[in-house]
Amino acid sequence: MGVVHRATGREDIGRMVGLNFTLIDEGGEIDEHDQYPRFDFHITHNLGKMADKLQIYKCLWRPEENGFIYGGDIAPRLMAALYVMVSFPAAFDKYDAINGWGTRSDFASWIDDLLKTCLEYPHWKIIASV
Repeated sequence: MGVVHRATGREDIGRMVGLNFTLIDEGGEIDEHDQYPRFDFHITHNLGKMADKLQIYKCLWRPEENGFIYGGDIAPRLMAALYVMVSFPAAFDKYDAINGWGTRSDFASWIDDLLKTCLEYPHWKIIASV
C-alpha cells in the first residue's frame, strides 16, 4: 500500500500535481515499508491566491523558508484562517477556481483536517513540496 491521504483515503498522493504537504514523526518507529509514521495532504495550486489572502500561503507552500518546522507552528494560523473563511465565505468564494478544481468549501475542509492533525501531532515535522 502506498501513502494514504488521511481525509480521502486516496493512495500515492505524492505523484499528484499541486501542494504535497506532509507531517512526519521522525522519532517514530519505522514500519514494514521503511517509513516513519506520517500524514500526507494534497491540495491544488489553484488555491494559492486564496491561501495568500488568508495569510497562510507561506506556512503551507513555503514553510521551511519562513520558519515553520512543526505542525504546532502552523496550527494558530490555520485556526485563524478557518475562522475567517467560515465567518466571511463570500469574501473567499470569489477566489474559487473557474474549472472547479479548488473551491473555498474544499479548502476549508482541507484546512480543518490539517488543523486537527497539527493539533494532535504538534511535534511532527512539516515537509512541503510543490
